[in-house]
Amino acid sequence: MAHIFKIVTVYILGFMYSVNGESKLMSIMIENLMDCMAQAPENFSLDVCQEMLRDGNDNSLVKYDSCKCLGACTSKKLGIMDANGIGVKSKVEEYIAQLDNEVWRNEAIKILKKCADTPGKNCDLSYNFMVCTMENSSLVRDFVKAMTSGDKSKEEN
Repeated sequence: MAHIFKIVTVYILGFMYSVNGESKLMSIMIENLMDCMAQAPENFSLDVCQEMLRDGNDNSLVKYDSCKCLGACTSKKLGIMDANGIGVKSKVEEYIAQLDNEVWRNEAIKILKKCADTPGKNCDLSYNFMVCTMENSSLVRDFVKAMTSGDKSKEEN
């Protein structure tokens, strides 16, 4: 089975469903994400995760590890990653098939084709898939950039 899926996948699918008003899956994704955040280490910070997604960071720093693992936890709860940390392509394809928005469905298919063989397991797979997705999808890049732009004036002071 090809290695797949990542934190961005969860956000991508969640965003796609929310755009289409398909709130049932979105609420499941948010619930799973919140469960995983509650289980995260004490040093977990959403601000650090947003920082990790910005261009120009050294994402090998230890401070980003819990962010990488948040994607794996959420992916496992959604069934798109198995208990051994391997992507479950058939489950991802099920979610993609449910997308009503043709643009996002086609984008998700494109991402899956390009990133299905992403290496790694668990947190590494989650992070590597996010990197592959960001490199291959301008739609996702633009969405993530908008979500992580924040108030730069706070960071400069």
